Amino acid sequence: MNSQVIKDCEIESLAPPDGLLGYFRVIFYLLKKIDRKKYHIVHINTGSLVVTFVCISIAALKGVKMRISHSHSTHSVGNVASNDVTKRLIKIMTPFMQAVVILLSTHLFACSQDAGRSLFGKLGIRSRKFRIMPNAIEIDKFIFDQDVRKKVREQLGICESTFVIGHVGRFDENKNQIFLLEILRKQLDHHADVILLLIGDGDNLSRVKKSAICKGIDNAVLFLGRRSDVSDLMQAMDVFVLPSYFEGLSIVTIEAQTAGLPVFLSDTLSREHKVTDDVYFLPISAGAEKWAQCIRRRESERMDTSKIIKRAGYDIHQSSSVLERVYSKKYIMNKIGIR
Repeated sequence: MNSQVIKDCEIESLAPPDGLLGYFRVIFYLLKKIDRKKYHIVHINTGSLVVTFVCISIAALKGVKMRISHSHSTHSVGNVASNDVTKRLIKIMTPFMQAVVILLSTHLFACSQDAGRSLFGKLGIRSRKFRIMPNAIEIDKFIFDQDVRKKVREQLGICESTFVIGHVGRFDENKNQIFLLEILRKQLDHHADVILLLIGDGDNLSRVKKSAICKGIDNAVLFLGRRSDVSDLMQAMDVFVLPSYFEGLSIVTIEAQTAGLPVFLSDTLSREHKVTDDVYFLPISAGAEKWAQCIRRRESERMDTSKIIKRAGYDIHQSSSVLERVYSKKYIMNKIGIR
C-alpha cells in the first residue's frame, strides 16, 4: 500500500473509556476528528459493544464509507459499567446495539467465532459481512532455537535441569495469576527444581507478588515485567499456562504453540485456541493439584510447528496482505464507489 493510500485510509483506534463521561469524550472527539479530516475508513478495534456501537454510529452519521467493527474479546458486554443500574441497562440494550452495529458496519471482523458471537450476536456471525481475521504473529521469531534457550536461561540464572512454567499476560483478575501460584506450590510439593516465569504488568502485580511471599514461594517466581523479547523468553520455558476466565483469542497461546511448547488453558476458552496437538483444556474448578499433575506428565521434545501455524492463518505477512486488500483504494473504489 503506497503512502497516498495510507494517508487517505487513516484508522482511528480508541481505547474503551471510563464511565459515562468517557463515552461523551469519545463522541465529541470523533465528531471533531472526522469533521476536521475526511476519513474513508474507520476501523474499531475493541471488545466492547458499547464503544463499538458509539463509534460505528458516529462514523455512519458522518458519512464514512467503510466502517469496520472488529472484536477481540469474548466478554464484549461485561466490565463496561461501574454500577448495577448501568449494567442492567446495557444488558437490556444489548440486542438493539448489536442490531445497529450489524446494520451500520460494512465489515464485521473477529479474532475468533466466540469473539464474533460476543460482540455481534448469532445474527452477526451469520451475516455475509462477517469474517474471521486471526490475530497474527511473526512466526519465524518464535520457532524453537536451542541456542537461544541456553542463552536466555543463562541470562536469567536458570539451570538447564530446572522445569520452567511460563505465562505471559496483563496482571488482572481475568488472567488469574493467583491460581498460577497455587499450581506452582503444588508442583514444588513434588519437584523442588521448578520456576514460574511471569511476564507482564498491570494493576494486580503487587497483589500477586505479596501472595507469592505469603505462600513462601517467592524465591521460585521470576517477575520479569513488560518485555519486548517474549519470543526469546518462550524458548526458555518448558510449558505455557494460561488459566484465564475468558479470552477473545489469546495471541500468546499462538506464540507459545509456535515455540513448540505444551500449552495448558482453562476450559472456558474457545477450542479455536488449539492449533497444534499439544494444547490441553482444564477446568479451573478441578483445582491446582489437578493442573499440576497434568503439567508434570506433559514434558515433550520441542518441535518446529511453524508450518501448522501458517496453515491455520496466523502468519502476519498473510494477514497484513488480506487487510491491505480490504483497505486499498482500488478495493474501496470498486466496492463502495469513492471517486
